[in-house]
Amino acid sequence: MLSELDESVLKAIMLGNRDVEKISKLSGIPPFITEKIIERLLEREYIDLDLEPTEKAYRETKWLDIKHGPSFHGEDVKKIITLVVDLSIAIGLIIFFIAILYFFGFG
Repeated sequence: MLSELDESVLKAIMLGNRDVEKISKLSGIPPFITEKIIERLLEREYIDLDLEPTEKAYRETKWLDIKHGPSFHGEDVKKIITLVVDLSIAIGLIIFFIAILYFFGFG
């Protein structure tokens, strides 16, 4: 799990910044702390040696970009499918009860 500082630096990197000074300014964290956070992100495999975010970084931050759409994050797609199925069942039940009421002359 990422701390707020880790996530701030990681998001600055994910925006395409590769220079410690730029990352520091964008995240609002002093450069010497930014360097330590970058080292920690490297150790924990959120970024590679070229300061490129890894798939782990995209998954854990649920960051969407050109390469990683909503289906990349799995849970989001599952939630949408569950919602659609639940709504379909609810609409089907409503139609069923209206048909029964109509059939028995209550409508």
